[in-house]
Amino acid sequence: PREMFVEFGFMLKEGSDSKYNITTCNSNGDCGYVQIKELITPSIYESRLDTGKLEPDAGYKMVDTMLELMKNL
Repeated sequence: PREMFVEFGFMLKEGSDSKYNITTCNSNGDCGYVQIKELITPSIYESRLDTGKLEPDAGYKMVDTMLELMKNL
């Protein structure tokens, strides 16, 4: 469980065929964040808290997978 940046929710809504989309995530935990590539830098707060060291494309891969799964609904 990580907190995803809002940009990933925007990507899901943009790629979805549904006119109604609600995104939600866990927050206030200590697992860190799923960040957009542009903000993966040691000077950014969320990057300093990232203890799991996800690969830079992790959030984008999650969005792509979710969009594929949504096609089957």
